[in-house]
Amino acid sequence: MSQANTPVARTRFEAAYQQLRQMLLNRQYLPKERLIEADLVGALGVSRSTVRGVLIRLQQDGLIEIEPNRGARVSTLTLEEAVQHFEVREVLEGLLARIAATQMSDDAMAVLSRIYGDMERALDADGVFEYAGLNRRFHQLIVDSAGSHRAAALLRGLSPHVVREQFHTVLLPGRKDLSLGEHLAILRALERRDPDGAEAAAREHARAVRAAFIATSARLAAV
Repeated sequence: MSQANTPVARTRFEAAYQQLRQMLLNRQYLPKERLIEADLVGALGVSRSTVRGVLIRLQQDGLIEIEPNRGARVSTLTLEEAVQHFEVREVLEGLLARIAATQMSDDAMAVLSRIYGDMERALDADGVFEYAGLNRRFHQLIVDSAGSHRAAALLRGLSPHVVREQFHTVLLPGRKDLSLGEHLAILRALERRDPDGAEAAAREHARAVRAAFIATSARLAAV
């Protein structure tokens, strides 16, 4: 067995991959920004060959682009591509919320309620990045509660860039309070075991995120 294929090497690779992926999703590297291998070796604490493998996998995820003789950079989506992803996401998240309304266990419902409470406290403390992480957990729990439905796999297949950008629309002035209210509407519908209400609330939230994303993009384009 070569050193690159040992369990330890695979574990280091996976840890480095997850770490850099999360850094990209958290916008520690911005769209179009160059990723320097030597810097990543230090940041991730792994070898250059491991960094190269991680970058290849992240390119497969659609999070970065590797250009011949120029290296890697954070990839971007056009506004039209992003909007189309949001439209698909609205349908899938609505369907999964509908399914979760009847399938979510009482224990999972209690966890979802606690996550919502943590989201409230994070925004009260202006912890926007903490809120983004809790937001992801909130939606992931709903997806997980829908079981192995094909919609969950389709949702995972959407561009990670859309996932990354949607959780940062909360930075738009006035958006954070609206976002929190939308999540409360989803939670209450799920607690009522109301499939129609859960789907409607989830789709309304997705539409609001899409509108906020378009508004944010327009503001950045005007700078």
